[in-house]
Amino acid sequence: KDQLPAASAELLESSDFELMGQLKKYVRSEGAKIAMKSLGKQFSDSLKILRARIDVTMPHYVRCLKPNDALEPDNFDPKNIVEQLRYCGVLEAVRVSRAGYPTRYPHEIFITRYYMLCPDRSSDTDNLSPYHREISANLTEDQKQLKRLVSRVATEVWKIEHEMFKRTAQSSAPPEPKDNRHALAQPKSLDEFMRLDFSSRCAVAGLQLGKTKVFLRREAFECIESIRNEKFGRNVTKISKTWRRYAAEQNLRQSRQAAITIQCLIRMGLALAKTSQLMKSFKAYLRMKSAAGKIQRSYKKYHAVTYKEGADLRRAKSAVVTIQSGIRGRLARKRVFALVHSIAKFQSQV
Repeated sequence: KDQLPAASAELLESSDFELMGQLKKYVRSEGAKIAMKSLGKQFSDSLKILRARIDVTMPHYVRCLKPNDALEPDNFDPKNIVEQLRYCGVLEAVRVSRAGYPTRYPHEIFITRYYMLCPDRSSDTDNLSPYHREISANLTEDQKQLKRLVSRVATEVWKIEHEMFKRTAQSSAPPEPKDNRHALAQPKSLDEFMRLDFSSRCAVAGLQLGKTKVFLRREAFECIESIRNEKFGRNVTKISKTWRRYAAEQNLRQSRQAAITIQCLIRMGLALAKTSQLMKSFKAYLRMKSAAGKIQRSYKKYHAVTYKEGADLRRAKSAVVTIQSGIRGRLARKRVFALVHSIAKFQSQV
């Protein structure tokens, strides 16, 4: 009942075989006016719409697992879960993903996330190979900085893995088996590592620089994350130390200022109390001094009046008074006699 695709209908119409010509009038094709799209065409269009929707979104796939066959709550069967993961292909998908480059970052996100691993990206040349010209003049400034950052990351990852390999070789425990399908010959020294070209060094370290993304293997991603976390930890410790020092200095400064203020207030209170006591003592001293002066003056007056010096003074005063009274009496009598003589003379002339 399905209709024939338009391409097949055109092929039948272009055929010169007589039987095909007789079948043309019974064929329903997509090009007919009343005919609808075929199931294949409908499925193809639906798949294109789904693909376009997936390209503009970020899909997340969720695998539902039964905790137990009885579907009972709070009943977790580990064996059943592992069998479901194995039979559904989840473990194999994870293994395949880990064997390749499961972690992929666009260039901008990679620089934003791991910028602290190479702070001087614009001028860092220590991690570039001196045996190869790796920074081309055709690259933009952002591409140059990205390449320096990736080279620095690859060198740091190789150094850590090389150190771990030497420690494992020195220990008695055998190294853990790894998937070596993508493994390359490991350089024995840093100079041998730097003699490799840029792509080979990245491959040895477990990462690759693409046109739009940076691809990371699981081991390289874990190593880079550990380096990033270590740097963040040191920076957080430094910031915390600096802040705690600043807070302690501020607390010490405030405590010292408060202690000085309290000392000043206490000393001022003690000084006021001592000053009040001294003023009271001074006023008492002045009262005592005034009373002593009065007593001394009264005693001196009494002594002068009562004892020998006082008697001589009285006799001298009495003599002065007698002399004064005699002189004053003589002068008064003389004035009276003159006045009486004048009056008598005046009367005699009248």
